Amino acid sequence: MFVMDYDRLAAADAVRCFALSDGGEIWRFSYPVDIKRNHGMSRTVPAVNDKYVVALGPKCTSRVSIRRRAEPAG
Repeated sequence: MFVMDYDRLAAADAVRCFALSDGGEIWRFSYPVDIKRNHGMSRTVPAVNDKYVVALGPKCTSRVSIRRRAEPAG
């Protein structure tokens, strides 16, 4: 499962991948973004196909990642 999330402590958007079996985070890609709380935070659902994960941030920043199998984050 893929989500676009916001990490308030890091002030960063994060595209995150979770395992459906146990909910554990598999990987994340994050980048700094300065947004005001009154504009909402990043909570969009990325578009996914067999090759790519495409996410759109709250300031219309798009991120494209090559979908891959990875070790758990941590």
